[in-house]
Amino acid sequence: MRKYMLFVVALLVFAVSAAEVRPKYLFLLIGDGMGPNIVKFYRDQMGKTSFDKMGEPVPTGTNNCFGKTTDSAASGTALACGVKTYNGSMAMDKDKRPLTSLAKILKKRGMKVGIISSVSINDATPGTHYANRVSRKDREGSFADLVASDFDFFGVSSISSSKNMKFNDLIAKLSEGGFTVSRGPRAFAKMKKGGKNLFFNSTQCAGKDGITHPKPSLADVTGKAIELLDNPNGFFMMVEGGAIDHHNHSNNVSGMMNEMIEFDQVISTVLKFAEKHPDETLVIVTADHDTGGIQINGKVPAGFWKAQTLSYGRIDSAIQKMRKAKKSKEEIISFVCQKVGISDLNAEEKKAVEAGADRFMSGKKTKERSMYGAYNPLVIAVMRVRDARNNYRYTTFGHTPTKVPTFAVGNGKELFTAPQENSDIPRRISVAATGSDLLEKR
Repeated sequence: MRKYMLFVVALLVFAVSAAEVRPKYLFLLIGDGMGPNIVKFYRDQMGKTSFDKMGEPVPTGTNNCFGKTTDSAASGTALACGVKTYNGSMAMDKDKRPLTSLAKILKKRGMKVGIISSVSINDATPGTHYANRVSRKDREGSFADLVASDFDFFGVSSISSSKNMKFNDLIAKLSEGGFTVSRGPRAFAKMKKGGKNLFFNSTQCAGKDGITHPKPSLADVTGKAIELLDNPNGFFMMVEGGAIDHHNHSNNVSGMMNEMIEFDQVISTVLKFAEKHPDETLVIVTADHDTGGIQINGKVPAGFWKAQTLSYGRIDSAIQKMRKAKKSKEEIISFVCQKVGISDLNAEEKKAVEAGADRFMSGKKTKERSMYGAYNPLVIAVMRVRDARNNYRYTTFGHTPTKVPTFAVGNGKELFTAPQENSDIPRRISVAATGSDLLEKR
């Protein structure tokens, strides 16, 4: 009888212990500008994707503390710190008081932390996890906060700089801050576990000579970070597919698709890791906001976007040089059409493109603007012809208040239910990992 009772007690202890198993590998994957129609567009085009493995997403509100359309800084702060704030804030509340991110709290509790982005590492979304700045424009300040941080890994595509920030000085400051800086593909495989690592190499698809998929990729950097950060106490990792947003701002569907491919591979890498550690891993895939307001108006032909051979930025740069070289309007129109992948304009299309060309030849940009400025009217006109032919259109160069999709996989996924705001996400991650909302207890 006594042996039986001991056996029952042992079973109960095991059951309680099993119930209290909490995730120690925490992933927050952010597709910048990845609204619901971007995800739908991508999935329709690609067929099988990593999104298929994550179930139905939870619609997530992104508006700032004033109920207005957010920017990446305000939404980044909500995702990092669990607090809604004003546009432009990097981990400061609406009264401009510093906030503490979940990443910082978990670091103090013994977890390792990794921050990775395909765009500038001291820009809004990644910066909100380690910096405290009243303005996202304070590039020097956010970089200083990065150097002073005790985070364990940074994956860096670029560093936003100013006239007072020379590249070699930035690298020197990182070394002074205790980081082992590894630069370029050759250094990638040589990074070693332990200490503070920073890997510097572009992981964007828009190259000088065309659209390419970089090596090492954003997914490769994520995999290396997992390898370097893995430890008995676990880790928190944020990975941003930041260039999705950049291409949506310029209404460049080809660039968006290529960057979504890269982000999809990041998700795949993380899900493969999660499959090996199912009880110890929580994966959140979300967006900071929707960009471009894409509308799908019918069946979109598969693969049409592959015909574009240069990014918006490269086409813009090339035809600026052609205009300075006194090339004819017709030559420039032909070049843009070729690079975007269309030909044989009908009368209506030709009229729209001619109007864009006339505006470009006179040195003007689009009347509509985003937070990054206006755009090349000829390139936009040609891309809009391409878009209309394929049954979709962008409605803005800016952000929209559309709710974004949030996917949750792993131990704790049941916490991510509607209604949900972006500021709920780090709080729910905290509850999943620790049993309490650490952001409420600051």
